[in-house]
Amino acid sequence: LSRDFNLLCDGTTDESALINTALAAFTTTYNTFRFPAGTCDLGAVVTGQSGITLIGAGAGRTILRQRANTQLNDILVNFGTGATGVRLKGITFDGNYANQGAIARRIVLVSFISGVDIQVDDCEFKNGYGLGASVGILLGFGSSSNRVNVTNSYFHDAGTVTTEGSDCLYFSGQELNVQHNRFSGCTDTATVCEAISTNGALPSDHCLIANNTYR
Repeated sequence: LSRDFNLLCDGTTDESALINTALAAFTTTYNTFRFPAGTCDLGAVVTGQSGITLIGAGAGRTILRQRANTQLNDILVNFGTGATGVRLKGITFDGNYANQGAIARRIVLVSFISGVDIQVDDCEFKNGYGLGASVGILLGFGSSSNRVNVTNSYFHDAGTVTTEGSDCLYFSGQELNVQHNRFSGCTDTATVCEAISTNGALPSDHCLIANNTYR
């Protein structure tokens, strides 16, 4: 992205329009986007697409951060409904809670609705927040997501405003694999897996949550 689209990730420039332009140029052969080390400030929602791979220089080195005093409308990175075949690796997603001023709405850092075949590895999710009756979410998979793997990632400092905090990881669907992650400071629930089946023999719809650390 830094070579082809002049992405700076200098911690001051709003990179959201440039990143959205790059992702809109997605094709089946041009589907891997590599972020440089640095902090990419986002002053608008980034819209993801099916089939893309987003790779950073490593969690803590490549940071996609909500711009200070921005408070985006609910979502930082939005893959919308029906995204398939997405891979996220080596990126920190930062809600930048401490620099948002008086909180007026909650934040979901990365959102998939009905996401299928999603891989999240070696990522970091931090500094989210909820508001009032709206729970924030660091990484969310809603409405019948399927075949999702979340591994080797760090979820922390979910934040809280008034009476509501944030889920670190929320999932609704089936075939969720969550292993070898760290969870710390999840102010609502660390890992939520809501079954979609009414079959009593499959109460968790094949969700595997194991070998994680919770603090």
